[in-house]
Amino acid sequence: MNVTERIERLSIPEPNSGCWIWLGALDRGGYARISLKGKNRKASRVSYQQFVGELTPELDILHICDLPACVNPAHLRVGTAQDNIFDMWAKGRGRVPKGEAHSNSILTLPQATEIRSRVLSGENPRLVALDFDISRTTAARIASGKSWRQI
Repeated sequence: MNVTERIERLSIPEPNSGCWIWLGALDRGGYARISLKGKNRKASRVSYQQFVGELTPELDILHICDLPACVNPAHLRVGTAQDNIFDMWAKGRGRVPKGEAHSNSILTLPQATEIRSRVLSGENPRLVALDFDISRTTAARIASGKSWRQI
């Protein structure tokens, strides 16, 4: 059985959306996987190559339908990793962690609360910033609510 036949056998058309739902293996993210010549590959990528055309390794496959298990080539388009990120944000799927959960955060919620309170009570933001080893600008942004909006 050739690759095209395997894709057709391992997927089922969903009549409302037009997605071809993958019935084979899925990865942790729900993306379809297929084994070809002993290598585990993304089935959406293989489907695109079989029905549309070749891809270069640096290009990604983006799902227009946003269904990771879909292998319908009409629902797939080529893009860069950056295109994929922009697509995610444009569709409202991205979520930036706030406060302490943000990977770049060096402050805790109680510290940010204290900074805001001290600056708003009249302390010089530069002096408050020194106590927390942050910039005066960061202290002022916390006090004004431009950052750490949740407090």
